[in-house]
Amino acid sequence: MIRGAFIELYKGLGYLKTYRHLNMLAFAKILKKFDKVTSKQVLPIYLKVVESSYFNSSNKIIKLADEVEEIFVKQFTEDNRRKAMKYLKPTQRKESHAVTFFIGLFTGCFIALFVGYAIMAHTTGTYGPQTNTIYMETVYPLLSMFSLLFLHFFLYGCNIFMWRKTLGVLFVHLSLMEKGYTYSQVELIPGLLLLAFLVLLVCPIDIVYKSSRYRLLSVLRNIILSPLYKVVMLDFFMADQLCSQ
Repeated sequence: MIRGAFIELYKGLGYLKTYRHLNMLAFAKILKKFDKVTSKQVLPIYLKVVESSYFNSSNKIIKLADEVEEIFVKQFTEDNRRKAMKYLKPTQRKESHAVTFFIGLFTGCFIALFVGYAIMAHTTGTYGPQTNTIYMETVYPLLSMFSLLFLHFFLYGCNIFMWRKTLGVLFVHLSLMEKGYTYSQVELIPGLLLLAFLVLLVCPIDIVYKSSRYRLLSVLRNIILSPLYKVVMLDFFMADQLCSQ
């Protein structure tokens, strides 16, 4: 427990040093932009004042980090500095090529299957008129729930990707980044689920409400290609629900 507190304290001091550096970069960019807009040369004058300010000139953070490092090496790793650095400065896990491969595989399979099925269904007249809509009205909430789940996972992976690329956002999500998650590992989950869901959606076997699934595909086709097909009340309602989500 005490060792974990020292590790968190050391990480916090490292974040403070990075935050100080980010503040200096922000001041420099603001002054540079000011010089460009006003055609003046105030960057050297104001930057000298900022560099001499307390938040940049103080070395208390560095001294405190060194003290924490020395205490940790002495008390928790028996003067083994290399072992201590594995706890205080853990190396970031490398991206898995297998995960990246499966993301591309699932995404490619999804696109190819979706495009191929759309062409096949359109040429063979699969989207026939349906008089009974009770299955559609019953199953649609379930289908929308799965869609929201996939969308959540996908956007979650996009967030992790941006947190990795944007250093300023890193401080808001410390707990996630400490666990070493990567966006590719998170994106693998919705990729697999989306592929399985699409296979089930276009499955020609008469299981899991086949008529409702095909009616949903017909409605989605009318929404996407609305200038080319007649849009009825059901199509309008579905489009309104999709936009509301």
